[in-house]
Amino acid sequence: MGTMLYLCYLVRPETIPLLLISFEMGSITKRFSSSPHLYALLCQAVFFYQGQTSNISSIDIAIGYKGLSSYSAALVGFQIIANFYAAPIALTIGYLKESQAFNSEDYVRLIGAALQLRSVILFSALSGMITLSGHLFMFSVLAPKLICELLHMIFILLLIVCGCISHFCLKKLSQLNYFKNQIKES
Repeated sequence: MGTMLYLCYLVRPETIPLLLISFEMGSITKRFSSSPHLYALLCQAVFFYQGQTSNISSIDIAIGYKGLSSYSAALVGFQIIANFYAAPIALTIGYLKESQAFNSEDYVRLIGAALQLRSVILFSALSGMITLSGHLFMFSVLAPKLICELLHMIFILLLIVCGCISHFCLKKLSQLNYFKNQIKES
């Protein structure tokens, strides 16, 4: 719940109800259907609830400096990304809140479904850009869309890397605790 409170602090005040609706959508989705593809589709849908678009101009840079007394590039970047993906994060928190025992297999299914959806969208944007390469407005309409889709794909890949690293660290930590218990028993 601390993450939801932080997200409510970050987003614009008029979008807080949408953030709470996204949270409830996640918990209702988990109760009625555990399909990872439905989760990925809803993450894509709630992304646009807060007024985000498939354009670079919808990224709010000023939110990165909210609550900071001094400049920190990593923290500013984190706050910008957290604000940009606030609704999908809220949906995910609601989805995971309903899970009694969330394991790594569920994580792999959710991220796999999101990666599949992102791949299809990225492929369609790229093929549209190649097909319409001679069009006058291609660089003002399709190029920013492609850049945003690449950013979304990079974000999903970063989530995969973070998940793999945390899974590896937790596995090593549990092995270390097991060996400590064996030594204490000896």
